[in-house]
Formats: sequence, structure tokens, C-alpha cells
Amino acid sequence: MGTVWGLPAERVVTAVRRDADVQADQSVLFTSDRVRATCRVGFGFPHPAALVRIRLAAT
Repeated sequence: MGTVWGLPAERVVTAVRRDADVQADQSVLFTSDRVRATCRVGFGFPHPAALVRIRLAAT
């Protein structure tokens, strides 16, 4: 059994808390990933009644 949440796009607010930080690394430990980007993002739901919870029954 699981739960699915329905969120209407017009009722969700996305806020970037600060600019993205992009760093490149040439060291031996970064042989497959040489670029790293981090960013703080927050989500808000100003109209809670618009959220829909769908419970899935086990099959």
C-alpha cells in the first residue's frame, strides 16, 4: 500500500534561497564527476486545501 500526493502546479511556490554554487575539481578522486553544483531550494504550499492524498490499495 502506498500514498500519492497530487499538487496542482498553480498552488505550489518554489523559492531559491541562494544562488547555485558550481565547483570544478581536477583531483584524482573526481574521475567520473568533475563538476558539482549545489543550491538551496524551498517549496511552499500556500493553499493546503488544494493538496490531494491518494491512497493506493495493495494488489
